[in-house]
Amino acid sequence: MTEFLSTTRGDAVAYDLRGTGPAVIFVAGARPHRATDPITTPTAVAAAERGLTTVVYDRLGRGESPAAGRIDLDRELAAISALIERAGGGAVLCGHSSGCWISLAAAAAGLPVSGLVLWEAPGSESGGSNARWIAEVERRMDAGDLEGALRHYMKDMPPEWFEGARHSPDFADTLALVPSFRADGEAMVWQQSAPCPSCYAVCGCRSRPSSVSRPSPRCPTWRGRWPTRCPVGSTACCPVQITRGSRSPWRPS
Repeated sequence: MTEFLSTTRGDAVAYDLRGTGPAVIFVAGARPHRATDPITTPTAVAAAERGLTTVVYDRLGRGESPAAGRIDLDRELAAISALIERAGGGAVLCGHSSGCWISLAAAAAGLPVSGLVLWEAPGSESGGSNARWIAEVERRMDAGDLEGALRHYMKDMPPEWFEGARHSPDFADTLALVPSFRADGEAMVWQQSAPCPSCYAVCGCRSRPSSVSRPSPRCPTWRGRWPTRCPVGSTACCPVQITRGSRSPWRPS
């Protein structure tokens, strides 16, 4: 049953809370919400049946969490903070895609994050490319060109993905989600703004996580980074597991 809470920024967030035990909050990437995501809710149900408290929520500007104005990363972090409190005061964040970096930003901001599980974490080489990319997305978004903003947001993805979305009967609903992509972009800019070990250092990690970087065969210009270990080094540190999704049709070789 859907519940609602209010954040310190005055936003209403819709969520499903299940189970009892250590808490896990699922943080979606761009586009998905509870009504359109066929994987996260069944995963949360299965985890709750195995002794966890699980939270699946609609990010701001999606589903039953409407939000007006600039939906930036700070507002998303306020939502996660409120959900962590509702779940018992501490939680593992399970992020998917750009939700990985929103989750990491939440830990870096000092929220009571006890662990991170990051699935299909996107990445790119350093050099500020994310900042230039999201600036153009935001320029189009702020001009009211939501289709252009979505096209540019997806520019490094297989072109048939955008064309498939554009010809979908749900395309108007997809465009309505575009303003919520601002937080995803800000999180990815933040992640790229410092070397990955530095991102983890602000969570309290004391050693450099290893990573791999490979081109995708379907998107040869895209390169992903997956840190593979973040040891617990202090009371502020959280263990991190980053994994590639085995069911994704678009993944590195």
